[in-house]
Amino acid sequence: MGCGFCEAALSNTVGTLVVDCVVKPVGRQLDYVRCFHDNVEKLREKKRELADARVRLLHKIEDAKNRLLLIENDVQNLQSRADETLSDMGTLEEEIQLNKRCLNWCPNWSWRYQLSKKAMKKIQDISELLDKFGQLGPVGYPAPTALPTIDFLCSKEFVFSKSSETAFYQIIEALKDENINMIGLWGMGGVGKTTLAREVGSQAQKLKLFDKVVITVVSQKPNFEKIEDEIAQYIGFDMKNEQGRRSEQELWLRLKNEPRILIILDDIWESINLKEKIGIPIGDDHKGCKVLLTTRRQQVCQAMDCQNLVQLGCLNDDEARTLFEKKAGLDDFSDDSIKIRANQIGKKCGGLPIAIVPLGSALKGKTHYEWQAAYRRLKDRRLTEIEDVNEENAYVCLEASFDYLKNMETKTYACKQLLEDVESLELGYVEGHPNLIPSLDLGFRKLTSLDLRGCQSMQCLIDASKQQVPITALSNLRKLSLSRMFHLEEMCNAPQPQGFLQKLEEVIVSGCSEMQVLFPIAELRSIEQEGPSRYLSLQSLKIVKIWRSNNLKYIFPMSVANSLGQLHTLKIESCSQLEDIIQDRQVAYKCLLQSLRE
Repeated sequence: MGCGFCEAALSNTVGTLVVDCVVKPVGRQLDYVRCFHDNVEKLREKKRELADARVRLLHKIEDAKNRLLLIENDVQNLQSRADETLSDMGTLEEEIQLNKRCLNWCPNWSWRYQLSKKAMKKIQDISELLDKFGQLGPVGYPAPTALPTIDFLCSKEFVFSKSSETAFYQIIEALKDENINMIGLWGMGGVGKTTLAREVGSQAQKLKLFDKVVITVVSQKPNFEKIEDEIAQYIGFDMKNEQGRRSEQELWLRLKNEPRILIILDDIWESINLKEKIGIPIGDDHKGCKVLLTTRRQQVCQAMDCQNLVQLGCLNDDEARTLFEKKAGLDDFSDDSIKIRANQIGKKCGGLPIAIVPLGSALKGKTHYEWQAAYRRLKDRRLTEIEDVNEENAYVCLEASFDYLKNMETKTYACKQLLEDVESLELGYVEGHPNLIPSLDLGFRKLTSLDLRGCQSMQCLIDASKQQVPITALSNLRKLSLSRMFHLEEMCNAPQPQGFLQKLEEVIVSGCSEMQVLFPIAELRSIEQEGPSRYLSLQSLKIVKIWRSNNLKYIFPMSVANSLGQLHTLKIESCSQLEDIIQDRQVAYKCLLQSLRE
């Protein structure tokens, strides 16, 4: 019986070989049978190579997705082909395993021939697939809308007031008007211009007034390259090419290809030529491009030829009270004594949402005594060193709400949000804070002017004592004024951070009676310590004026002497304990006499 089966198998094999040999060389067909085991082993090896290549590809895809990149189509197709091939391999391996032999002693030559042929075909397919893996380029590319969408940026808790509702509909109607291409939204700081502008952008897109809505912050000292990059990223345009940076004209030409686009320029402080400085086409250049700008100053809107000016006012008393009570979690059943204090505190916010929201939220769930303490803190406080005097209450309220935040992590986050883009800071008679920067993660990297007056509790500007890895802080500061800082002992109580005061040009110090050395002494690292030594460099310093600082012994440490080449004015009055300008007197006169004019 077994011999009969073998005869049938042999007959079948010979028949298959005869058919194939009619059109194919005989040697190749016999190789399929003779090299069966070798072919199976090669197939397994190719399978392992493909599985490894697939895993590497999946790692790249995961990394690209983590970086918010979109995956290329050919990469997705290659992954699908690899998955399909490996799945087919499982089926073929099972077939090889089941049909290796006929019974225990008689090889099934027909099966071997067919399976060996399939194995060789699969080996060829996998080899071609592996070649494609080797030729694969980048797996991902940036999404055209990699920046936050206007829907994402707009506040989920936006509440219309009478003023904001009126302004909203005025802007929407202006956007619908084909004859209007520039709209100016103006009002005092903290009144909610940015929030309203984002809401307008979101609704304008939902109403299909525009195909794309772009938003970027201009700020007091605009970085035009950054503004161009943000606008370009929204429309999928790269401002850099092989030759370097593209020009404003190239961005201008690219924007003209956008049929309907709204560009929101937030926080403009002075008139800007949008075509020359940024490359925005409006008016006759491109009817489909419209600009909505926000500013504190009505004259900026007029200077930039806005055809429609919209003012955003403060909340009225009822609106302010309703918003404050909502944020503080008060209702008809709340304690009357707390509601009385809430009304008094709410009035201090002056109808400004920027003050109402954080202060109300910070007092939510507090006791009657904590409400009383908050009111006492706010009652007689007023900061007058702010450019727009009408905003002073907002800053006082923000300071109070900061003190009621529950933990330092929340405080740090709040500081980042409020101070991220500050370029000029003036603080007067702020108590309870021993330093300006409680954590070097708040580095005031954009700050160019700092004026501190009468901050009695402040002992140093930067407390880096708990920081293991100092980072950048005050690296763009150009002017520093310290007045009546009676307990200020030093600028930095630990190794100074990177770039510390590297662009400082002018220093004015008055009435700092506890300070012994004006500039910090550089940290000297031992050879065993990692990282470069950070010596303070004052290469930009030009003017130093000091008076009534009776405990001052030195102005400069010896380590900065060689960097004082720009210093041309040095005035010192009523500093009775001053021993030397620079700690090393010989170095002092060599360095200073070369540059001082006054």
